[in-house]
Amino acid sequence: MLPVRSAARRHAGREMLRLLRLDPGPPGFDVGFPAADLERGWADSFMEGLGTAGSKLVGIAPAATYPAKSWPENSFVELCRIIALEFGLVPIILWGPGEESLADRIVSRASGAVKAPESGIARLGALIAGLRMLVTLDGGPKHLAVVQGVPTVTLFGPTDPRSWDPMNERHRVLYRDVDCRPCRNMNCSPNRCLTEITPREVAAVAGELLASTVAGPES
Repeated sequence: MLPVRSAARRHAGREMLRLLRLDPGPPGFDVGFPAADLERGWADSFMEGLGTAGSKLVGIAPAATYPAKSWPENSFVELCRIIALEFGLVPIILWGPGEESLADRIVSRASGAVKAPESGIARLGALIAGLRMLVTLDGGPKHLAVVQGVPTVTLFGPTDPRSWDPMNERHRVLYRDVDCRPCRNMNCSPNRCLTEITPREVAAVAGELLASTVAGPES
């Protein structure tokens, strides 16, 4: 397994920025997300209700856009356990349409984890903006974190991190370097490029990022 800091020549998040009508600007991508800014009061109220500051929250986005990008549910449960018990932080499970049952199962099994409230893209962005860090699969929540300067740890499978991860020290990627990846297949069983990554490996990279000088949302 090879955790890498991407040497990306391009970043697909630029396309997301254009869809959101934001100026990608020069490489770096932490340009903000105005729609989320309007919902920061809502996000702050939710976090206050948890009795913890955003600096104690680590976002977990466990849902995959298609099966080949998925990481085992049991692995997310174990990662949440490590974050809560060993890091002393609060894992918050982020979810979107059709993903609530997955979030419920993880929260029910992972002591210390909390479930994010239902939200659209603006409120999801506002929640992500207040996080210490986001651990995610390759998908939309990752890009919302990137444009807002929130550090990320991303698990890659069939897609290529050189195309989908920014040239930025605040963002780390992990993947199992099997000979068939990147394949870009939507269905793959077993998807060894992801399923062979262990929660302990992810926790180690997350811990390094948390301890580094770039950890935490930028002011």
